[in-house]
Amino acid sequence: MPTTDYWSYAVGNGNFDFSAFKSEKTGRGPLLEGWQENCSPVMTAYKLVTIKAPYWGFGGKLEQALLAGERALFLESHRNCFGWIDEWYGMTVEQLSELEEQGDCLLNQKISKPLLLTDTEDHESKFTDNSKTHLQQGVKT
Repeated sequence: MPTTDYWSYAVGNGNFDFSAFKSEKTGRGPLLEGWQENCSPVMTAYKLVTIKAPYWGFGGKLEQALLAGERALFLESHRNCFGWIDEWYGMTVEQLSELEEQGDCLLNQKISKPLLLTDTEDHESKFTDNSKTHLQQGVKT
């Protein structure tokens, strides 16, 4: 189903075909027409987003636009989470935290944002010897 709203375009639409996807590790999928009515158990996720733009005349429209962006990001993140289930299913909390930290480092490198490291141990624990580009961006306090 093609989308025409800006945020779906900006956030992106995953290239997963969930009607053909089946997880090897969990056996979940494919997601065929009407899967929501036949799914058990169901997980529900809530996210509270508060946006206040106290600008007379366009504050309400700005708030609605930002909320639409948050919704698009939230939906796409959950789609990706399901599409990548075989990559993370079965990991421990520690492994997931490490994976999240690696993703943060890659994102910071991509947007050229320096990392804030608190001490030498922190600096050495985050990077291996083959990550010279990350080391150059490390900032000690």
